[in-house]
Amino acid sequence: MFALRAGRQLKPAGSEVRRVAVVSPDQAFRALQCRSLAHHHDFAIDGTDTASYEALYQARPVPDIILVDIDADRAAAMAAIERWHANRQPGSIITFSRTLDETSLRTLLRVGVKDWLPLDADAASVLAACEATASRPRATRSGDLACFAFIPAAGGVGNTTLVIETAFLLARGDRPPGRT
Repeated sequence: MFALRAGRQLKPAGSEVRRVAVVSPDQAFRALQCRSLAHHHDFAIDGTDTASYEALYQARPVPDIILVDIDADRAAAMAAIERWHANRQPGSIITFSRTLDETSLRTLLRVGVKDWLPLDADAASVLAACEATASRPRATRSGDLACFAFIPAAGGVGNTTLVIETAFLLARGDRPPGRT
């Protein structure tokens, strides 16, 4: 009762607290992200507040959500994220950077990063990304979910035809056509 009078939110019985780790060589970024989630009852900042990208696949227990600054050392960050993916780690990654080039975007999509935010994202945006990531059911690697993207090299090269034909081919499988 006191918690209600004090204005704090009470957690529903059985709701899960998600562990969040912050990985960045930038101490200011790590502190900002820790402050962004410090007072939210559904997320607990994991002890993994580190400058090392190696923490992505060395942390035990594995955090539920990992916030990664890829700007400080993009090559090291991308290599660590790819290794995380190759080791089939269970946590979800949200990345941060000032800009995002095509090569980095393709890598992030391929390895299943859940979200990208600008490096200077406000606390509300970080919280919204964490909530969206936590609420999404995880797809298994057994084919429950697949996303195909078709990027045309130029206008009028038949991209729409390729998309439609691919959808028909996928629908011929064992899933109902409406799910394709």
